[in-house]
Amino acid sequence: MSQLNCVSANGLNYGFPYCHANGVIDPDVKKDKPCDGVTMPVAEMGAHAASMGVMFYSGSMFPAEYRNQMLVVRKGSWNRSKKAGFDVQLVKTDAAGKLVSSTPFMTGFMDPATDSFLGPPDLCTADARRLGADQRRADGCDLPCQLQGALIGRC
Repeated sequence: MSQLNCVSANGLNYGFPYCHANGVIDPDVKKDKPCDGVTMPVAEMGAHAASMGVMFYSGSMFPAEYRNQMLVVRKGSWNRSKKAGFDVQLVKTDAAGKLVSSTPFMTGFMDPATDSFLGPPDLCTADARRLGADQRRADGCDLPCQLQGALIGRC
């Protein structure tokens, strides 16, 4: 299960390898009370959805409701009969870091003929570099990019 965790302090226990997702005990790695003291995830992003890139949108190109919200790229499942992911999710949390919603922001990155991934494993600026505070465009035009840094689209 791909999950989204909130790292709010050093030394927190997120369960690996004993406790997964929202308290799923690993059947192969044994430990007494494996989920005791585990910080549970803010959100589950889907089984085998392969969340690959995360960024907080801080631009002004999209409506104000998107500002300071999280965009999560999900590469998608390859080993499920019903595929999941292959998209960019908009994840909204409250001031305490609790999940408000997780909804599709960009979709359509799966080739249905081959069940293969066509989409971005990360989000990049228009010059196709990994997003960093010094690399953002002033208008917040953040783009999906491939691992090789090739541009998929432009604003």
